[in-house]
Amino acid sequence: MRKVSNTDEIRLSYVRNNVPNAEDDSNRSITFNGAGFDVFEPVADIGINVWDGFPSATAETNDTLPCIAFAGTDATRSFGFGLYFDAKKVLSVEENSFEDFTFYPNPVNDILNLSTKGTIEKGAIFTSLGQKAIETSVGQNKTSLNIAPLSTGVYFMKVKIDGNYTTYKIVKH
Repeated sequence: MRKVSNTDEIRLSYVRNNVPNAEDDSNRSITFNGAGFDVFEPVADIGINVWDGFPSATAETNDTLPCIAFAGTDATRSFGFGLYFDAKKVLSVEENSFEDFTFYPNPVNDILNLSTKGTIEKGAIFTSLGQKAIETSVGQNKTSLNIAPLSTGVYFMKVKIDGNYTTYKIVKH
């Protein structure tokens, strides 16, 4: 439980039991914001079959992201005899490593312009949860991304220029 902008929030976790066990069971984290539940936040427990015989317990790391403790089974064990810890993964913003690369305006309403002396190979926009919202192949030194369909909020733009990637934060109005 924590207080954000004078609102008590409660972070919960649960095990998603996939029936008829065609896929591994998985963890989810969800936040109650005092009025309702936010969209669930997936936790990257890939490669572990979360055991639905024990509940998951959620905690929060210093970066306010969920960390879940759970019983699970990896490929070498059975019946949930293993304690695992897993934190939610999000994109991070790296130092700007591209010389002569510009993007504008930021904040942006509809069209985000990209320009560099090199070749912009790819561009992608991700939500703060790491979900890909827009992706494009470019092959030029200038391009524009239409982000009008996106909701207002903070996004991450990952660009590939001359074979190298970096990530930037953008704000959609």
